[in-house]
Order: sequence, then C-alpha cells, then structure tokens
Amino acid sequence: MYASAMMPEMEQMCLQSADKFDKISGCILNSTVSQEFIDNQEISVNQQYTNGNLYFLSGYSAISKMLEAMQIILLSNYRNYFDLPEDILFTGIIRDIAKIQIGDVYCPYCCKVEYHPTMFLPAEQATVVYDDSKILEILPRQGWKAYEVMGFNDHYYNLTLKDYGFFEYTLKHCKNVKCILKPDSDTVINIPGFELLCDLSPENEQMVTGRNWESIVVDNIRSKWYVPKYVYAKKNYAPFPVGWTFFISGNGTIEKLQNTIKSRTPFLINENYRHLPDDALIMGDIRILAGIPFQGKG
Repeated sequence: MYASAMMPEMEQMCLQSADKFDKISGCILNSTVSQEFIDNQEISVNQQYTNGNLYFLSGYSAISKMLEAMQIILLSNYRNYFDLPEDILFTGIIRDIAKIQIGDVYCPYCCKVEYHPTMFLPAEQATVVYDDSKILEILPRQGWKAYEVMGFNDHYYNLTLKDYGFFEYTLKHCKNVKCILKPDSDTVINIPGFELLCDLSPENEQMVTGRNWESIVVDNIRSKWYVPKYVYAKKNYAPFPVGWTFFISGNGTIEKLQNTIKSRTPFLINENYRHLPDDALIMGDIRILAGIPFQGKG
C-alpha cells in the first residue's frame, strides 16, 4: 500500500536522478545493533540505513557495486551479517561497503524508530494502553488529496496494528462486503481466481483461507521472529495462513475478528502482545478464539 502510494514521487525522483551518481534514497533510520547480535563479531553498531518498507536505488552502477560488496562479505569472516534484518544489511552495511551515498526521502508511512534485536519490553513494563481513536486519521498532503493513514509507526513489530487498522477501515467503509483479500505488496495475485473463490463462498459461512503454515515459536534472539518465553509460553503457534496472502469470507467475519481482539484479548493494553507475529497471532490464536474456521490451501 505505502509503496504504490509513493509511486508518483519515485517516478519524479528517477527523472531527476543523475545517471552517474549512485545513491540509495528512503526514510533514513539509525540502527543500534549490539555486537552480541551476530556472535560477538565486530560490526558497525551505528549504521544509517533506509526503512525496508520502501527505498529507491539510482545510478547505472549502483546494483553492480552492491553485488560486489555482497561478495566481499560472503568471502570474509563476517557471513553472519546475513542474520541481520534485510534493510540494515542491504541499505546500511552493504551500501556502506559499496560506498554508495544515502539520501532521506519524506514518507508518511515510514517508521521513525531505531532497530533493536528485540522490541519486546520487560514483563513489568508491557502494560501500555494503545489509543485506537487515531488508528485511522486524515493526513493532508500538499499537492495531494487528503487520505486516510493508520496512526502508528510502520515497522515489523507493528504489523498487528496494521491488521487492526485494516479491519477498522473495512468496517468503516465496506462493512457489508462478502470477501476480503489481504496480500503483501510484493505478492503476485490471481485476481480472477479469488473473484471466483468469492463467488463460490457462501455468504453465511465465515471462513479464513490461505496457505497453511505451522511454525515453532522462535527463541533465537538473533532472529527477526524471536519471541521471549515470558511473552508467549507455547512451543508452537496455532495453524495460520502464512502472511503473504489471506482470504476472509462470510458476512460479519471481519467484525467478529475485530470484536474478539477488542474484548477478549490484551491487544489494546499490552505492548508485547501487539508485537507478536501478526499472521500467527491474528489469523491463528485470535481467529480460533473468535470461532472462525480455517481452510488451508497450497
């Protein structure tokens, strides 16, 4: 969603970019990655990078320079760099090795938070009430029509809030819709196939459909998917549709999911709960709590 909304600006940037000037542009952040995060190997702990949601690579030789820098890492003793988050690795460390400049671009969707190996709070500090009154707010933009955005920083640990805001938007603007398809922006969708699936889905049968995924709860603190045991004690997540795409059908399904989130879970009062993987939490545990069946496909 954010990438498509920024396309007119990206096209303008491409037209204005100098062919011989290599640059990565995006929402600049600062990483605070600890050395222990990659097996005590020496790394840059204060690395500028661009938010992985959207970045713009320009210049004829930029890609070849990035590939050469990746080969340097692969042939070195620092291959554990590849355990780092993708945006820090590619637009931060590899960009720095390739000697490619970085430029800041205003993006209303991009986050302004610093990365840490875990965004989970100590248990005694996790009670953080979320004010959802601004989950959908009107953001004016000079030269653009006003549009609705979700009122939170957009980063990996807030994907559950993105789903929550998506449900709120659906209930506000298309409450009586029969089917909802939620894909990732980098997923190729068979639209005619999903239209046929929607036509064949009974209106009175609430259902979540997607590719079945069963996952352990990752306890490796180096991993992007790390979750402390004091946050989620189970060894495995409930079956859920993997996050690339899921399909929600049946009248009232979105409303039932959202009401369950609000009234039967600690979602609005617990920061750590909101930082759990969104597909496993909302399409797994909360879906089961709401009594909505899941059919796995593919």
